[in-house]
Amino acid sequence: MLKKTVIYTLITILVLVPLVSCNKSPRKPESNLKQQKDYPPKSLNNIESNIEKIIKDTGKSTVENKSNKKIKWEEVDRTSKKIHEEWNSYEVQAIKNKGSKAAITNFEQQLNKMTDMISLKNRQKTFESANELYQYVPDFLKLYKHNAPPELKKIKYHAQKILLLGENNRWDQTNSNLSQINELWNSSKNKVKKENQGTAQKISLSIKDFEQAVNKKNSEILKIKSEILIKNIESVR
Repeated sequence: MLKKTVIYTLITILVLVPLVSCNKSPRKPESNLKQQKDYPPKSLNNIESNIEKIIKDTGKSTVENKSNKKIKWEEVDRTSKKIHEEWNSYEVQAIKNKGSKAAITNFEQQLNKMTDMISLKNRQKTFESANELYQYVPDFLKLYKHNAPPELKKIKYHAQKILLLGENNRWDQTNSNLSQINELWNSSKNKVKKENQGTAQKISLSIKDFEQAVNKKNSEILKIKSEILIKNIESVR
């Protein structure tokens, strides 16, 4: 009798253990719970570099020369077409990576505006519209892994906008952009990697110098200080 009881008990255990195990959901490894971000796709990097090229090509005569003589418009037009092509490639990826609908729409509209200004060969308006287009690049970069905080590129956008405002003696309109630069830097400087802390200090000082140039309303000094600020920002890797 005792032998039969033991056998029945063992059979019961063997039947119940698998059932209990089946009811427990398998625990996923912790490493799979958080999806790792990838670096930005090549198409987005190309968009950024081509916008920067148009800004550089149309902004090089800012302050000292307001004519169109030094601008190679055919080259600017080719660069613009490259941006359209790269955007056509990247837009699908932006949607897939849950990019902001507003950022996608605004980018497309601003890209068309910039293209219109290029066709008119209007240096200032091309510079301005290219810079306005540039402000949306950090919104997409935030979707990916990055070495430098995307906010730094927003600082670059505001600095370039102030440069254009100063060129046109619209100094009274620079205050909001200066405030944005300081706010962006305060929120991003702690995100800069340790190996770039020396550069971070340079950025802090160059922002102060840039602000002083704006307060003096001196376009020549402003141009120099903006170049230094942008150079420091671009050196953060």
